[in-house]
Amino acid sequence: MGFTVLKILLFGPGVRYVPEIVWRSKFFWIAIAVTIVGSILYHNNFFKNPKFMDKSFNLKAENEGSNAVKILYADEGRCGHVWYQSAETKFAMYYEFGSGNCVTNIDIPSLENWEKETKLPLAQRDEVLDFIGHQVVKDQTTSGKGYFKIEGNWLNIYV
Repeated sequence: MGFTVLKILLFGPGVRYVPEIVWRSKFFWIAIAVTIVGSILYHNNFFKNPKFMDKSFNLKAENEGSNAVKILYADEGRCGHVWYQSAETKFAMYYEFGSGNCVTNIDIPSLENWEKETKLPLAQRDEVLDFIGHQVVKDQTTSGKGYFKIEGNWLNIYV
């Protein structure tokens, strides 16, 4: 009775007959455990760590090297984070897919929270957001054809 309930919970009623010896085999359960642990490790390393999705672009001339500004993307399905990285700071902004002509909505820090969240002076806000908007349009739209608008606390990407 116990194994029958377990089979239904794990695989549903559409499972073909599996011999009882398989269910009682320690190798079967070890294989399932290895698969689950492997899936979790793969997901954590390749989808949550932005260095694996590094698309780096320079704002300054190439010969300035360490002063280069980078935009990094961490994709988590229908949402994720856009990372801004410079010599002064590194911060993330949440994004989610939009609808219609608006393909992406990026949540930007408000005027009141800008310095606290980004560690950058408020005077640089427009320049930084302009750079992020242009770079995301270039990176994430077909042939860089698109545009962005700052609407409230959202940087929206349109095509």
